[in-house]
Amino acid sequence: MKHFPETFIKARKEAAAGQTRAAAKMTQRSKKMLIPLQIGQNCTLRVPDVNRGPVDLKNFLVVIMTECEGLYT
Repeated sequence: MKHFPETFIKARKEAAAGQTRAAAKMTQRSKKMLIPLQIGQNCTLRVPDVNRGPVDLKNFLVVIMTECEGLYT
């Protein structure tokens, strides 16, 4: 019974390391798929289904005004 806590701690550390690797892989994949936007560029912004009513628009046409730390306004 003495070895069980050590086994659990080791399994948790391995799981945390696996999640970190998976997050890094997802970030790299999304950086390849999503192109950076330019100031003044037009694009569409999808509104999630839970945030819109039945007659609301599914997408908004937006113009990129500024970019700060990877976020666009």
